[in-house]
Amino acid sequence: MLSSVFQPLQSNCHILGMHPFIETFSWSNLSKDWQPQYSFKNDMLRRQATLEVDVLVTIALNLSVEELIQIYTVQFPILKAYEETDQYDAKGCRLPNTTRKDAGAKELREALKSHDDISPITVSWEIDNGNQTVTKTFYPPFMHVDRIEDYKTAYRVFSERLGLNTDSESSEASDATG
Repeated sequence: MLSSVFQPLQSNCHILGMHPFIETFSWSNLSKDWQPQYSFKNDMLRRQATLEVDVLVTIALNLSVEELIQIYTVQFPILKAYEETDQYDAKGCRLPNTTRKDAGAKELREALKSHDDISPITVSWEIDNGNQTVTKTFYPPFMHVDRIEDYKTAYRVFSERLGLNTDSESSEASDATG
């Protein structure tokens, strides 16, 4: 269905590399036929893609970044709480945490108490009433993210790419002339 409306994108369309472990993903490499390499293969890439969609919709609706942030903080307090506790490893994998009540969160928290912050850490936990065991390895450094700062950065970058005059640019210009 979507292949009938597919239009190739400009060559400068790519996921913003706001964090050191975001691999480059260029929207311009897409074609009208789905390919497995088009998927966002880690948690950080998926987070970044949804964040950028939020910002692009905000721009399309003629909203400011401040209005987007207000919507995020007022209408999505649970997402905000999750984001404030989320940590990602060097490969872009979100670490399980107790705020989200993730399986493996308690085991990871215990393992981190004696971790050296340098070597990878492997943690196992049971699921399915103990019928299966999940084992995952996480790679330091572990990093928190800040959705509000990422919104501001993405809004600025997309506004520049689209040649839009942002409110912050307008106020800076009036400050310089006034």
